[in-house]
Amino acid sequence: MEPTVAAVRAITGVYFQRILLIVISLTVTTLLGVYLLLGYLAAALTPWWWVFLVILVPITLIVTAIGAVLWFASSRLLPRRMDRSEKTFVYHFGQKLARVIGEERLPYPIMMFFIVKSVMRGKGSDLFKKALADAPSLRQDFRRITRMFS
Repeated sequence: MEPTVAAVRAITGVYFQRILLIVISLTVTTLLGVYLLLGYLAAALTPWWWVFLVILVPITLIVTAIGAVLWFASSRLLPRRMDRSEKTFVYHFGQKLARVIGEERLPYPIMMFFIVKSVMRGKGSDLFKKALADAPSLRQDFRRITRMFS
């Protein structure tokens, strides 16, 4: 695999995993809160509140399955196993890149779509190249990341 494509895959994968981890944490917290509220209502008012488990358990299973599939897909996006320091460096680079691209007022989902599309095709991203041309510190960091995968 070309080092540039591997670097873009690593940036996309690590950044996606961090965002997914935040979403999973919020989802687990919300579901836990709903289960606790349901338990309180069933204990304090009437046991008929437990009937809502018929709806809540399948929703929990579906959300868990979707989270597991997305996590597996994000780990397959990484070109190789990375240690903690590499992931941290790549994640901070992704944050800088998102800030630079965000200055162009490009919505985040569209930005991610363009980058993921270029990664899947195995080509360079024009959006990515433009951002690297605008910020010299990004260029240096990107060279360091590509050396990790060469």
